Amino acid sequence: MFELDAASLRRFIFALENQEQHFAVQLSDGELVPMEQLDDTIVAQINAAPLDPRQRYVALPEWTSKHGFAVMEAFAEQQSAAARAALSQALHAGRGAFRAFKDNTKELGLERRFHLFKTRRLRTVLHTWYNELRELAGLDATELGADDELDSLAEEDIQVFAMKRVPSTLIGELDRRAYREAYRHLDPALSRYLYRRRRAQTPSVEDSRSSVWAAQTPERDLVGFLWYFSELLDSGEQIVWIEQLYVLESYRRLGVADLLVRNVLEPLLRQPRMHVACNIPATAENVRKMFTRSGLRALHNVLYYSPDEH
Repeated sequence: MFELDAASLRRFIFALENQEQHFAVQLSDGELVPMEQLDDTIVAQINAAPLDPRQRYVALPEWTSKHGFAVMEAFAEQQSAAARAALSQALHAGRGAFRAFKDNTKELGLERRFHLFKTRRLRTVLHTWYNELRELAGLDATELGADDELDSLAEEDIQVFAMKRVPSTLIGELDRRAYREAYRHLDPALSRYLYRRRRAQTPSVEDSRSSVWAAQTPERDLVGFLWYFSELLDSGEQIVWIEQLYVLESYRRLGVADLLVRNVLEPLLRQPRMHVACNIPATAENVRKMFTRSGLRALHNVLYYSPDEH
């Protein structure tokens, strides 16, 4: 079976966005073939079983204007109130909504950001499709590989700094959103109860023990944050508890979380007599891997770093 590398992803994304042609993928090498160039018998087989690994060709995942509209709505929802209102108005303008949305993103300086948001969504759709295909073929799933063009943007565009004046309302809302995402499998009432219990047991973002580090665009839009609080142990040594690491959906898979970890967590680990701990939900596997790469290890239900062991 072909390998879904960065080059293949770009080719498949281009094919998905082509609403005038439909393509099939040759399983042996990942070559894209327009459906109209295939024999009618092969096309009928693909239509009957779009994801059959026993066939020579399979169909790309479905991507229609309806899917594109949903991506635009999701992107608009992530923007500031003014931008969200302008983009929503464009989307519901009736005929020519797609063109109006594109023009608005350009006028608002969001054209590049939307391109990245849509590309990341398409990469995720294709990766899910590819792993479904591998599973049907009896093969192990793969992880979504890096894309240098996308993943390097955080280094160029995102600034990380410690907030002197913490916007507690905004950070609080994003913290709640992060908790809902992490525990979305729970009953909503139980999730809300557990969140209130967690908040009652830990300092607020405005507490003197708390530190909030922001990831911000050149336009000063907050795209992510890392929040921790520090306390003294009986030994006189300090412990830092990482309370939250969150990146807005439209900026994920750009390396923003990695940038926050490198700029905030890793310097903490280099300080003498410093313990670091955090509690990571089982669903946040990517965050868990990121923290363990930095030096934290599993200890019961938390990740922990002790200077005595390094």
